[in-house]
Amino acid sequence: MASQRFSTNIQQEVTCPICLDILKDPVTIGCGHNFCRNCITQLGETCDNFLQCPLCKSSMRKDAFVSNWQLGSLVEKIQTMDLSEVQLEEEELRCPKHRKKLHYFCEEDGKLLCATCHESNEHKSHNTSTMEEAAHHHQEQIQWHIEILEQKEQLLAHMKAEDEERISVFTVRKTFIL
Repeated sequence: MASQRFSTNIQQEVTCPICLDILKDPVTIGCGHNFCRNCITQLGETCDNFLQCPLCKSSMRKDAFVSNWQLGSLVEKIQTMDLSEVQLEEEELRCPKHRKKLHYFCEEDGKLLCATCHESNEHKSHNTSTMEEAAHHHQEQIQWHIEILEQKEQLLAHMKAEDEERISVFTVRKTFIL
């Protein structure tokens, strides 16, 4: 369990608070917080000369950030961790109550279960499945949502292009009339 907490803590430290993804080209801003260079740059584009840190709300010049090479190197090392290390962590997943390996997922409670918990009265009437089945099901659901979002993105891009065309026509007509 300690190894799992350590891994989770490390992952949180290398996650950008803006995009919630692993830091890409990490920079440190004036208050000491770290972000992806692209994320903080985009945030700064909406400001005049100063921006507010999304975490602590400190105000600083929008160009007051420096590359964090050490953090960038750490991110690269974490991303290239040996898969066997990750598998060891998965093997360490144990039921906090019975210290048995976790094999099941309870849909009602959203919890991982060991065989003893799975058979207990608390979960016996719940909809449960193996962790692999649950993972597959949830991956399908995520993929379905991604496809819907991609369709919406295409529709919005099409609508934007149509609106830009209308603006262009309007601008040409306005110029011609003047």
